[in-house]
Amino acid sequence: MKKLLGIVVLGLLLNFNANADDISDFQIEGISIGDSLLNYISESQIKKNKYFQKQAGNNKKYSKIDLTKLINIETFESLTATFKTSDNIYKIETIQGLIDFSNDINLCLKKKEEIITELSEIFKNREKLDKGKSVHWAEKNSFTYDYYIFFGSKSDWPIDHILVSCYDWSIKSGYMDHLRVAIVKKNYMRWLDELSKN
Repeated sequence: MKKLLGIVVLGLLLNFNANADDISDFQIEGISIGDSLLNYISESQIKKNKYFQKQAGNNKKYSKIDLTKLINIETFESLTATFKTSDNIYKIETIQGLIDFSNDINLCLKKKEEIITELSEIFKNREKLDKGKSVHWAEKNSFTYDYYIFFGSKSDWPIDHILVSCYDWSIKSGYMDHLRVAIVKKNYMRWLDELSKN
């Protein structure tokens, strides 16, 4: 029941003014991109818990941290943030919440549509894109179902955006199927795009 309630109130926990131009006005679990991680946890916690995405290879421009056990979260089952590895202020470039839907991608897709309906009503004037089903760039037997709300024109990609997505991972990947809601800065997205081309 906790999972379902979390999804229903998700729109209330993305705090924002729907007409705001700056994506840093929005929050997931009370955290905005542009915030310093030091506002929430200590530097020693950051250094102890940061890690690199396995797809990064030698390009370790960004570090990731799992905040799930470091702060109190209410809506999601896990929460991660990303920051530039060289940034000693630890400014957040992405914040994303995940809810596990292991072996039930259909239920994930149903909940994703509920969230999209809610957010589409809030962001009536924002440009959006439903990409449908796509092969995951780093794992060719896995799929994503991505829905974007853009802060700018999608023709200028990469741009700041909110992402609502279901990840249908292969068994080989070792990851669990999940629902993801993320707030993402364009520079991080540009880096991911570079990785996908290598």
